[in-house]
Amino acid sequence: MAVEQITTGVARLLFSLLRTDGSLAQKTVRGGFLVFLSFGLRKALGIVRSIVLARLLVPSDFGLMGLVSVCTMALVTFTETGINMAIIQRKDCDVSTLNTGWMLSIFRGLFLFTSLFLISPYAASFFEALPLQSLLRVMSVTFLVESFNNVGVILLLKELDFKRQMYFEVTTDFMTVLITIILAFFLKSVWALVFGLLAKSVISLIASFLIHPFRPRVEFDLQRARDLMSYGKYVLGSAIIIYFTTQGDDALVGKILGTSALGFYTMAYTVSNMPATTITGVISKVTFPAYSKLQDDLESLQKAFLRTLKFISILSFPLAGGLFVLAPEIVVVVFGDKWMPMVPAMRVLCLFGAIRSMADTTGPVYQAVGKPQIVFYITTFKLSLIAIFIYPLTRLLGIFGTSLAVTIPMMIEQGILWRILSNTIGVEISKTIVTILPSLCSTFLMVVLLYFLTNVVNYRFSVFYLISWVALGALIYLVCLYLFDRSIVAEVKRLVSFSI
Repeated sequence: MAVEQITTGVARLLFSLLRTDGSLAQKTVRGGFLVFLSFGLRKALGIVRSIVLARLLVPSDFGLMGLVSVCTMALVTFTETGINMAIIQRKDCDVSTLNTGWMLSIFRGLFLFTSLFLISPYAASFFEALPLQSLLRVMSVTFLVESFNNVGVILLLKELDFKRQMYFEVTTDFMTVLITIILAFFLKSVWALVFGLLAKSVISLIASFLIHPFRPRVEFDLQRARDLMSYGKYVLGSAIIIYFTTQGDDALVGKILGTSALGFYTMAYTVSNMPATTITGVISKVTFPAYSKLQDDLESLQKAFLRTLKFISILSFPLAGGLFVLAPEIVVVVFGDKWMPMVPAMRVLCLFGAIRSMADTTGPVYQAVGKPQIVFYITTFKLSLIAIFIYPLTRLLGIFGTSLAVTIPMMIEQGILWRILSNTIGVEISKTIVTILPSLCSTFLMVVLLYFLTNVVNYRFSVFYLISWVALGALIYLVCLYLFDRSIVAEVKRLVSFSI
């Protein structure tokens, strides 16, 4: 009987999560589960991809791909229109607006394609990496293909239809990872990564028209274009600043220390930031459209923000802490001995990732209430701090110094974000600290105990011991979290029951 009840309850929950009706709050909760499932599947694919490629390729291949990312993201960032966010934020969005947005996307794609193709030889000369020219010219085609993606996909987020959004994202990523791994097995070079991204752009284009019935057509309304671009101007400014804060370190490492050092740094950054990018990627995708619908109800917006902050801290803090303390074991077991030089930088960047997960919860609030300029001003200040620290620390300490140079300003930025938030929607800093304190203290105790045990117990690096340490760390964290905040169990139950 008990088994039947459990089975019925699980089936009922899964069925309810696939429903698209209900109130805004119910759609948001269900959307959170679906987006989390989507991101979980996509990150699992990403982990498999990283592990396989790390075994098949060498750090310098990832370093070259890092330089490709620096160049392509520069163009993407400096031509950011903010159209997607503008469409989601607008309360009313007609067919003409969508068609105009699609045309703007195509114009941008043509510009990106031409620009990247033309600057490729100069980029290769600047970074003293001859293969970069050919890599960039192939990558330029992806911009052209992606620009024709069905703009109707944006409506999936606007209407909180995360079920179809999940199908779209997971299918695209699965096919991309499969193709990239196959290419890496045969090519064993950086070209596998580039051709994999080219394949992704084609798959994404096809899937975008299969997943949504909207069919864009050639129509351009100048006034609607101005309205969309007007919202996007601060999104553009913030994107430019964020580019320099996230890609500037890669460019400097590649220029000063070379492609091998950049390969270690990019892999360390990717692994250590996985909790932040996974958790906040899920949450921000759900919260931005939901916050936009609550922009006129500050009390509800405050509660939604604090609830979001709490669950992000509960998930991201222990993941970052576990990566920090078990970094050597993870690198040797998962990626191999050749990646050990990245461990010191990876540990610093784990702290960066944990703070980033907090910072990424605040941006959607400012965007939802129509004040994206706040993020722009704060990130500009953070960039100035990074510019002061990064060159001397990189010269002095290598990629470990680079990690410090991006982490310290992130800590300062977080304090400012929370301070201004109290004036924007009335959430005091004391409330935010109290909200994250249980997960913070639980993570600290987990890290201390794991660090002590891994240094006392005599063991060898292996999959069995790594899984054992992870399980022990999870147990320590959950016990401590329950002791610090026993209400969390009831909150989780209420969240699950509410989604039904």
